[in-house]
Amino acid sequence: MEAETSGELLIANFGGSPDPDPRIHGPSFAQMLNRGLVQGHCPTHSRLACIDVLKEGNFDPGKIEKLVKEFYKAEFAQTLTIMRGVPDAIADVNNVYDTSRPDTQWTQVERPRPPIKTSMSTVDINNAFEKHGSWGQFTYIDLFNCDQDKIDDPNHIANYFAELCVAIGAAPYGEPITGDFNRTPETTGRSFAQLIETSLVQGCFLENLQRGMIDIFSCRQFHAKWISDYTAKYFGANEYSTATVLRGCAEQFPVIFHNRVSTKADIQWALEPSRKGE
Repeated sequence: MEAETSGELLIANFGGSPDPDPRIHGPSFAQMLNRGLVQGHCPTHSRLACIDVLKEGNFDPGKIEKLVKEFYKAEFAQTLTIMRGVPDAIADVNNVYDTSRPDTQWTQVERPRPPIKTSMSTVDINNAFEKHGSWGQFTYIDLFNCDQDKIDDPNHIANYFAELCVAIGAAPYGEPITGDFNRTPETTGRSFAQLIETSLVQGCFLENLQRGMIDIFSCRQFHAKWISDYTAKYFGANEYSTATVLRGCAEQFPVIFHNRVSTKADIQWALEPSRKGE
């Protein structure tokens, strides 16, 4: 995908205890790119490999899927592409493909065929998590019109990720990896990635565009809507778009929950759920 790496490759292996949690036992890795990040977690018990690629600009997801499938000698693969940082009311999902079910393939860009639930209710997500036998939960948060000082302050960013790990009940592993990129005006900004025991949290901030992109991936469930509201408040965003994708669902793919907050006035700033189950 013609990406330039930045910094060292970070690798960790979890589950060294005498009685390891089978959901997290296995290696994780993270490699920061010039503008983006590649990360993966491979729980050995479930023989699953979860790979995420975030990169500024375009790349061919089909090549990535083929490479990963061959490298891990996987029987089948599920892949989807989400266009990030676009202020649009519906998640722009395309290139969905499950190699075990060829009839599921579609590549349209305007609107996705799979039903995308507009609820970010923790109850709904938890029920779907159990129903589909999911391995993990991936939530992305795209922030728009952020506070310039907050997204350019390395200490403010580092404190956010430290608080985020506490909020989702994740144990950080090792030191975070950071980057400060200024190759072009469109991509100038800071990046941050932190391996956690259950996978990884990371973020890219576009200084000149006043945008931020946060990714949270964990095998343990967390309150996606509450985290999204808190994140928007923390970075002073006027609006945000967020989606949750359940990972490792063998029987149904994809399972997506999407929520769009259009203005700052709509964001619930309360640090506790406002209604039962929300």
